[in-house]
Amino acid sequence: MIAPAIPENEARRLEELFKYNVLDTPPEGAFDELTQLASSICGTPTSLVSLIDQDRQWFKSKVGMDAEQTPRSVSFCGHAIHQSQLFEVENASQDERFHDNPLVTGENGIRFYAGMPLQTPSGYNIGTLCVIDSKPRKLSPEQRKAMDTVAKQVIKQMELSLKLRELAQANQRLAQEEQTIRHQHEKILDSIAYAQKVQAKMLSNWGDFRQHFPDALLLFRPKELLSGDFFFHQRVGELHVVAVGDCTGHGVAGALLAVLSHEMLKEATARAGQDDPAKILDLLHQRFLENASQGVAGRVDALDLSLCVIDPARRRGRFAGAKNHGYLLDGAGNLRRLPADRVHIGESLQAECVFHDTDFDFDERTALFFLSDGLPDQFGGADGQRKFSARRVEQWLAEHDGQELPILSEALDRVADQWQGQHPQTDDMIVLGFRPASLKG
Repeated sequence: MIAPAIPENEARRLEELFKYNVLDTPPEGAFDELTQLASSICGTPTSLVSLIDQDRQWFKSKVGMDAEQTPRSVSFCGHAIHQSQLFEVENASQDERFHDNPLVTGENGIRFYAGMPLQTPSGYNIGTLCVIDSKPRKLSPEQRKAMDTVAKQVIKQMELSLKLRELAQANQRLAQEEQTIRHQHEKILDSIAYAQKVQAKMLSNWGDFRQHFPDALLLFRPKELLSGDFFFHQRVGELHVVAVGDCTGHGVAGALLAVLSHEMLKEATARAGQDDPAKILDLLHQRFLENASQGVAGRVDALDLSLCVIDPARRRGRFAGAKNHGYLLDGAGNLRRLPADRVHIGESLQAECVFHDTDFDFDERTALFFLSDGLPDQFGGADGQRKFSARRVEQWLAEHDGQELPILSEALDRVADQWQGQHPQTDDMIVLGFRPASLKG
């Protein structure tokens, strides 16, 4: 007997075999159908799908065989894996390689063997599809061709099983990653929700504002959970300072800048100490520059602001703006634009940035409106390609002048909803309106 030699590429061949993870697995109908087909085509009582590992040949599928495996040293398949074509032994008892092999000399010993190597797409022979008989015989050309076809189907089935297993593993990894991402997302949302509460506590409170100015409206729509837009109210002696700010960006970045801007605005208002909104804007600009030099605000951080100081005793007000105009309505549909200077707070690193005041009088019917560019710049309408525009805002305010502002607030909500429709929100939105003469306390 001549024992089968070990292939030169044995290490890589075994690696290729093991990757299919098929050794010592239960029978599968797909493989059993192929071994039955090979047995029927070749007219043999026995057919096997035999896989060769370090020590044995193990049968993934078998027809007419009781054994689960045999030693590699006596296997016919150990010889067959060295071939590139069908390995056929017509009469093993007369073949010097097998005549004294225990698989041949035993009861019902093997006489005929034909094994087609199971070659993987990478070119490694990991086993055979073989047919066996206890009588000498020879396959016809048609049977040899059929064996080649069926052997290729065995490999395709193994490849399919491998891909399905890899897909299942990939799905499991994706499920785990999805769970991790979901958990991280929940943590982020929790953090943002907490930050939203912190921001709300640090910024001016709408309820407090309404206690001072009961005839007021507020449209406040952050693009995300946190907003870079904010309103500001602070009493300084007998005067009231009211402002609307629009910071660079939105979301977390915009919110952080909004809180910083709000705090700096409080400080600038306290330092100004007089009825001079332009002075407040100048001081606020200086604070932005100081923070920029410390790497807090930076060159790209900026603030647009509408700010007025209300003197209820004299029924006079004074306005200053950085990029953001204010609007004054007299209660009869007449709108006056309170002009802003065309410079952002923090836009320029020049130390001097002079803003200008605009004085106005008010009575019981007068209403003031400040807003960011969120509503004017919102795309919508029938085609979603047009902005709402500042002109449309001005026209709407003039048409609805004289109405109670809390009631008008609901109408403005509907207008914004109808314009935006199903289109995404472009930016943070804020519109603040109030009647200065409604001041209490």
